[in-house]
Amino acid sequence: MNLQAYAAHRKAKGLRGTSHVAVLQAIQAGRLTDPAVQKIDGKWVIDPTLADMQWASNTQSRVTQDTPKEIVTEKLMKAGPTMAEAQRAKVVYQAERERLEVMKLKGELVSAAEVKASAFMEARRARDALMTLPDRLAAQVAGISDIRQCHTILTEEIRVICRTIADLSDV
Repeated sequence: MNLQAYAAHRKAKGLRGTSHVAVLQAIQAGRLTDPAVQKIDGKWVIDPTLADMQWASNTQSRVTQDTPKEIVTEKLMKAGPTMAEAQRAKVVYQAERERLEVMKLKGELVSAAEVKASAFMEARRARDALMTLPDRLAAQVAGISDIRQCHTILTEEIRVICRTIADLSDV
């Protein structure tokens, strides 16, 4: 059904919005949206049942005396948000997005992918340093018979590796 036919449909039911201009304004204001209203080949195609429900739920005066009983019932059973609730949610979402963007610009927020990549590189460095420990110390420790001296050498090398890892992670 086109704009004029839908306006006539509303007029026949005794509802507001009985001109094609009023219907077009409702579409432009977002009170009527897809799937109730679609533009096909430059012409508006309107599903009257869905459009009546959207019009009733997205208009300030939600339920009036001239609203048909079936629309009121369907509207009350409808689970979706009203236009005001959707606009409020959009504003909240945009404010949160802007807050996160400011935090990112200040350097208070970093990408999760960057953190994962950095953590992976640090873990790889630590692993490599620890894995080369036996190769570097085997000859030195092999000639020592004192257990305490072996322990001291190994402990010192592990501390050096840990300090290096800590210094790199401060950057």
